[in-house]
Amino acid sequence: GNWIVSNIEFVGNENNADAGIQVYNDTGEEIVGITISQVKTTGFYLGIAIGGDAYRKVRVRRCVANNNIGGGIWLYGPMDHRIHNDVIFSLCEAYDNPGTTGDNAWASGFGIAIFSTNGGVIEGCVAHDNGKDSNGTIGIFFAYSDRCKIQKCEVYRTFDKSGNDGDGISLDEGTSNSIIQYCYTHDNDGCGLMISSGDE
Repeated sequence: GNWIVSNIEFVGNENNADAGIQVYNDTGEEIVGITISQVKTTGFYLGIAIGGDAYRKVRVRRCVANNNIGGGIWLYGPMDHRIHNDVIFSLCEAYDNPGTTGDNAWASGFGIAIFSTNGGVIEGCVAHDNGKDSNGTIGIFFAYSDRCKIQKCEVYRTFDKSGNDGDGISLDEGTSNSIIQYCYTHDNDGCGLMISSGDE
């Protein structure tokens, strides 16, 4: 545990299909202590992606993800299990992540997203000008999570070519017992705030 990535800028190119930073746990055990701070990722498919098996105590702070085709900053996991615990994304910015209209492109072009988590927080973050080539995306959101908060965030100019999304902030499918507070969303193609019924 206690892995740290700090004070680095990663630059890819428009054909890059990987993430600027990819953290992947395939140990079958929970990894405790991941910190990514003051990192900028530009020109990848995803800016920062953390996933695989379970994590506890994840901190992503003061990071910037821009001009990544698929999306900005993402912690992902299975849709049917909340495997991650104690996750905080703070003071991050995600912008100009355009998305794609290709197959399996649900929510591509998102800004900041956390999935499959118990006790997550996204705070003091800004997402803007995302999703201009997407079939529908969201600026900042949780999905398949419980007991989470989005607070003190700003989201604007989230785009949508399909008429399905283009939303600012969402507690999305499978999310319960969670809070959005002290946020500002404006000039988005879709909803300012969205609560999705989903599974719960």
